[in-house]
Amino acid sequence: MPDDAPSPSDDSTLFEEDAAPAENGHSDAAQEAPPLSEGLTIERVFSQDGTHPFDEFDWDTRDAAIKNQQGEAIFEQKGVEFPEHFSQLATNVVASKYFYGDLDDQDVPPEEGGRETSLRELVDRVTRTITDWGKEQGYFASEEEAETFYDELTWLTVNQYGAFNSPVWFNVGLAQQYGTRDTGDKKIYGWDPTAEHVVEVDPYVNPQASACFIISVDDSIDDIWQLMGESARLFKFGSGVGADWSTLRSTKEKLSGGGVPSGPVSFMRVQDETGDTIKSGGKTRRAAIMQTLKCWHPDVLEFVEAKQTEEKKAHALIDQGYDGSFNGPAYGSVAFQNVNQSLRVTDEFMEAAEKGESYDLTAVTTGETVDQIDAAELLHKVGEGTYVCGDPGLQYEDTMQHWHTCKNTAPINSTNPCVTGDTLVSTEDGLRRIDDMLGETPRIVGLDGELHRAARVVETGDKPVYRLRTKSGYELKLTADHRVWTENRGDVPAAELTKDDKVRLLRPRFGTETLDGNTAEFVGLLLGDGCRVEDEVTLTMDKEREVPVIEKAAATVNDLKTQRQGGPVTVRTKTSSTARITCREPGVVGLVSRHAVLGEGSAAKRLTPEALQLDKESTAALLRGLFTADGTVADYGDKSQYVALDSTSEELLQQVQQLLLGFSVKAKIYRNRRVTDRAMLPDGKEGVKEYDVEQVHSLRITRSSRVRFEEEVGFMPESRKAAALTALNERVGTYRDRMTDRVESLDLIGEETVYDLTEPDTRHSARTARSTWSAFARRRASSSPRRKSSSTTPATPRTTSPRTATSFARWDWASPTSARC
Repeated sequence: MPDDAPSPSDDSTLFEEDAAPAENGHSDAAQEAPPLSEGLTIERVFSQDGTHPFDEFDWDTRDAAIKNQQGEAIFEQKGVEFPEHFSQLATNVVASKYFYGDLDDQDVPPEEGGRETSLRELVDRVTRTITDWGKEQGYFASEEEAETFYDELTWLTVNQYGAFNSPVWFNVGLAQQYGTRDTGDKKIYGWDPTAEHVVEVDPYVNPQASACFIISVDDSIDDIWQLMGESARLFKFGSGVGADWSTLRSTKEKLSGGGVPSGPVSFMRVQDETGDTIKSGGKTRRAAIMQTLKCWHPDVLEFVEAKQTEEKKAHALIDQGYDGSFNGPAYGSVAFQNVNQSLRVTDEFMEAAEKGESYDLTAVTTGETVDQIDAAELLHKVGEGTYVCGDPGLQYEDTMQHWHTCKNTAPINSTNPCVTGDTLVSTEDGLRRIDDMLGETPRIVGLDGELHRAARVVETGDKPVYRLRTKSGYELKLTADHRVWTENRGDVPAAELTKDDKVRLLRPRFGTETLDGNTAEFVGLLLGDGCRVEDEVTLTMDKEREVPVIEKAAATVNDLKTQRQGGPVTVRTKTSSTARITCREPGVVGLVSRHAVLGEGSAAKRLTPEALQLDKESTAALLRGLFTADGTVADYGDKSQYVALDSTSEELLQQVQQLLLGFSVKAKIYRNRRVTDRAMLPDGKEGVKEYDVEQVHSLRITRSSRVRFEEEVGFMPESRKAAALTALNERVGTYRDRMTDRVESLDLIGEETVYDLTEPDTRHSARTARSTWSAFARRRASSSPRRKSSSTTPATPRTTSPRTATSFARWDWASPTSARC
């Protein structure tokens, strides 16, 4: 390797040196690569066997043109061929940015040195080359499988279901399909598997296909200019570059030979000019550059103000009549128009800003304090810059390094999205906490509703956690950069969600554990109207309305008892309004405790993890018992009709909400229904008394979900509520309940240990923190520089307060009593 050869920071050349193309332009080196032991088989999903994907569309010829504000054409190519379904905008972008060859040579075929004139040529150049590489390296089980891969990839591309990054469109296939070779010294560096070291390679034969590179710079003039050379080569073939410039000494320090250094901002300006001079991929597209500086650097103020100062110059030129368009002379004559910039701040700096304190600026060479800066004032200038020109952004240095999973390597530049330990994941065994699956590779429900094998569940450290809540009250705890699947925008980082975003409510999978139907109903009844004190469980219900229900519960307990202690359980009447059964049988109490938490007070009632892994029939029976005990059938005539479940336990309602989704039943939680913490309640002595009361929450089922609830769960037939719901559903029609929900709020709730997993097939999994409601994409860690259009470090998102629900009356079938233990 030459002494001056740069060390590659990315796998820019993924394939071995190709053999010379055959006469048809395709490589004939397939026999040189050993086949895989088996090879891939490709299922045909989109394309048609025997029909080329191009032949499935109607094509037409049109003109592509891009004009400036004065209506003058800055690009024009006549007679280009595109599918009819391509918009004019797409036509203009593809023809101007990605068609290979000189405009003057558009009458010459590209394989003879001319210009591409059709989307067919562009797409085939890329997809055929990738397919041929796969064949040469033995990836496919047969030639037929390779051609199926080509057809599928081509179909997806032409239909715009997916798109490659710009370097792929710029570079891939030029040598393989058109025979293009380097005729000068356009060398890049690639890995030689035979020599096992980095060598110079032809950039057309070994195309640069990666979009982003991280490159380093040391505090020496030689290294600075090496960075400029690396940047230029990367820009030339269409890739972007990111670098942190904090290693360069500041203007407040001294050079070894005397004099004052230029400082990092001056060299950032040179890199910006390099990007402007060498257009990305040889096109009119600007190069993509990321520049960062750490908050302790003595030149930090110059850095923060640099881009907005240039922006103000451009505004002054525009005011004087200069063209202010994207490529016009106003912006073309000022600096930093090819870069994004970010200030890297530490926890110490942010705390100083919070307290209104000064922050030390330290010399790069000696570490000594050379100046101080008002931390809050610097943040104010950052905010001013983002308002004026969108830069600089913020990167949270300590947070990124604290989460670093490979701390002995170089610092990271982006972070993983994660969820908290109590997040429930829909698996083949039902809902399971993600922290209980640490180290496992479970089969989980993906975005398509099917089971997929996930990669190993991992703990990723302690991170700031946010609570995401939807309009119906579904919740998830997650990190700010965790991507959420939305129906309207696809994958969106949590911090960028708005109230206009709509998430999908996925059906969780039921488990495989079983519980006798009568037993499951008894557990549900206790969750509603029961309690546990020491080794005793008690169920108390309304004497007048629910005697058949409690008598069935007593019969169930007697069937369960294995040790006769004090004879059979009987229904006891404590007052004129309540009926009660009590059981001390260890087997019964143990069975109940395995499925329900009853002994920590009514506000802490909840289902256990074992209950969340019950099969469908057992889950329906448990919910049937709970709704029979604490549910309501509400009918307000023309105003509203619904099934409600009220509880002081918000967690229990969240669990019920998620289990109902398994039956395709959508429910909404109204929180904090009580307006006072005191209430008049039965005193157990035929009277009433004022008591302190817990806040109460209400789960409501409306629309078609109300009918679905009766069909799948319902009330116990012994209860009057079952007949009331049947009569309501027969009398009142419903609107369709859509299994989507709008985002309501995103609130910072603290720091927790978080976990993650990868589902590689659909790259989504049904996850929830106490409610299963959406699918979340899992991104792998990336060393790419932060682009302005995406968020790679946690940022404090906008938050909104949950809507305050108004008060609703209960219908007559509500249970008037509940156990007080």
